[in-house]
Amino acid sequence: MVREARHRGRRRCTPEERLGPIEGYRRGGETIAEYCARHSIAVSALTKWVVHFDAGGASALVDRPNPRNQGGRSRGHDSPEERRAALEALERSGMPLREFARTWGVRSPMPHADKGAPE
Repeated sequence: MVREARHRGRRRCTPEERLGPIEGYRRGGETIAEYCARHSIAVSALTKWVVHFDAGGASALVDRPNPRNQGGRSRGHDSPEERRAALEALERSGMPLREFARTWGVRSPMPHADKGAPE
């Protein structure tokens, strides 16, 4: 798995690119940390690939979509005015915080406020 200098940080691998290091690691007699250091692969990545391969074969090495983020990128942060408006709407509704957020499809306006709060 050779990386060019312009590829820094996160890079997606194809299932075939993942299979090579799995087989190479298993053929060699070194630890996973030694193998990963020699091939510039994150230990956590190779460990995950091995676990998926053992559970489902080569077909399990295909990227799966994140079920928690089907829409793509995060929508960003709310402005102070948007937060204030959400808090005022919450007060007017009389609903518990979690129910309000679920009903209106918004993030909890005060994420720390619902910890330990009764529903």
